[in-house]
Amino acid sequence: MKRAFRCVLAATFTIAALSLASVFLSAHADAQSYNRWTLGIVDASFIWSPPPGVAESIPHCAYDLAKQSGYTSANARPGEESPLQYCLLQKMHEHGATKNAIAFTKWYYDTPHGDSAYITALAKPQYGPVQLASIFYPGNANNNAAYLFVNGTNPQVTDPNVVFAPAAEPWKRNADYQAILSAHPNAFVYPALSFVGLARRDGGGQRFTLAAPILDGCHACARLGVVDITYDFGSLGAPKGLSLIAVRQR
Repeated sequence: MKRAFRCVLAATFTIAALSLASVFLSAHADAQSYNRWTLGIVDASFIWSPPPGVAESIPHCAYDLAKQSGYTSANARPGEESPLQYCLLQKMHEHGATKNAIAFTKWYYDTPHGDSAYITALAKPQYGPVQLASIFYPGNANNNAAYLFVNGTNPQVTDPNVVFAPAAEPWKRNADYQAILSAHPNAFVYPALSFVGLARRDGGGQRFTLAAPILDGCHACARLGVVDITYDFGSLGAPKGLSLIAVRQR
């Protein structure tokens, strides 16, 4: 099955060539040049709220279908729909998903390195047009929940997980993070963002703050701290850059 778009969005960028701001700006422009957003403004009609137990049934459906068909990601044909995507769309049709919700799931799957996911919630806009959409990956063994910035301009949809691309990872140059590494050599920043806050950006626009945990070697290991990252958008919703604002030890 396809790897999650959020984990590999900017993996080909070189560290020397790009600043943090240009990583944020260029990654999305490059990725969406292959599958531009044409679905209009994201609103409540893009949200799917499956009944209890339905989301949990999707991976089981996909496993059974893959077993029956012999599907593997290694032998998949270009453009072939994965069993997970087939089962997700089937469940969406069966359990009241709107045309817009289904259209998003199809669009997201077709983005470079996209995956099977759907929108579960949409935060109200403040200080500008960009909104934070919560998305859910039913096929992930860990970390099923994530975010997308939607209703921006150039591009309209951006992925905050670009901060985990090799060209970014700003915490690696932070003294507080290096101190944690000295005490815990296996520490790493786990790619699971949580919402911290939204404020008006100096000069106009929006500043979103998200956080990611620092873990001691694995996703189930001890939590050592957290990194806070800001994402800036102009007054019309254009991305302006991202930056590390704090590394906090637990």
